[in-house]
Amino acid sequence: MNTIPFFYYDVLARMIPGGLLLLCLRVAGLTEPASLVDVAKDEPWKTIIMPLIGAAMAYLLGALLDGCFRSFFRLAERFGRCQYEKALKDFLKGNVLAADKGLPPRPLPANASAEEFHHDAWQWLALKIGPKNTAAFSLAHRFQAESRLFVLSSVPAAYLAFSFLKIPCAAWVAAAVGIIIFVLFIFTAFSSERNRWIWTLAAICQLQKDEKDESGTCTWPPRWGSSGEVKQGGSAQQTGA
Repeated sequence: MNTIPFFYYDVLARMIPGGLLLLCLRVAGLTEPASLVDVAKDEPWKTIIMPLIGAAMAYLLGALLDGCFRSFFRLAERFGRCQYEKALKDFLKGNVLAADKGLPPRPLPANASAEEFHHDAWQWLALKIGPKNTAAFSLAHRFQAESRLFVLSSVPAAYLAFSFLKIPCAAWVAAAVGIIIFVLFIFTAFSSERNRWIWTLAAICQLQKDEKDESGTCTWPPRWGSSGEVKQGGSAQQTGA
């Protein structure tokens, strides 16, 4: 598995939100530390070192935002589980539509809606599917990065919009634009997170199909129902495994 998906995640989910937060601090009146300015004053390498310092600070703040989102009130877990449940409903609805058209459904474990399942699904994608199908992991990881980008950037983007518009426009107009931007960012974050889980479930089902074509059996992780019970269109039934 190559490192491109992880670099993409770092740029989108950490450096951009961290850079926006830095800009917010600057707009709010935070000035550069005098020592930081003086150390590079009139030096030819200033054009090189200052962007590096800025990128490092943006990454640090972005990682801090990401860590807070994961830790406080378990927001990342609640956010992921909520969108996983919606993705699962969309996925099972697709199975029902496929059955109506005479197409084979895509099986899922019988306990696919359990709270713990979305953690298992992501670990299975990264550890089991990723080495075999890098494209599947990269695509799901891209949606995860975009989701985290929008949810972590929602408040800084709304604040910047309000700050830049409150001078030429009325305060209520600037506030309304800021609220609209915040809502749009959160909505986009939800959509990207749901797409992440849809592609994760699709990759898992494709792996089961490929393994069954090769060996005649499907391998589920133990907590997913190793007995072969699967859920198709909302009902549980036994596979041939």
